[in-house]
Amino acid sequence: MKAAACFACACVLIACIGQTPEDQERDAVVSIGPHGPEHNPGSPCLLCHDFGLAGTIYRRAADENGVAGVTVTMTDATGRVFTEVSNATGNFYTNDAPTYPVHVEISMGGVKQPMRNVVHQWGSCAECHRPDAGASSAGRIFLEKTP
Repeated sequence: MKAAACFACACVLIACIGQTPEDQERDAVVSIGPHGPEHNPGSPCLLCHDFGLAGTIYRRAADENGVAGVTVTMTDATGRVFTEVSNATGNFYTNDAPTYPVHVEISMGGVKQPMRNVVHQWGSCAECHRPDAGASSAGRIFLEKTP
């Protein structure tokens, strides 16, 4: 009887040891380019990094590569404004921790695109903005509509 209880306990421990969904998602991110501010465009940045908000901006939703020089203006619930500019791969990030919810607007060359909703609690843009728009994704963050 004691052996059976030990076996059951061991099975429970083995079942609990493993990867969390976050670990599995982090392991699924394929590293693109050398580590640094320009790697892994389009990936959920906060899986691996401790940024306040981070993401990738595209010129158009169908583009495969991000766009540089886009100003990202984030205004948090206290009225603090954080401004960052996307780099060569379209990535942007802020180390400042916002108070949620956060309003976001992107702009470049006179074109402005406000986010229709607010960021409620998770500053990793790619968690909601995956490449294909659908029931579980708002689609990529883009500056211009496809002509």
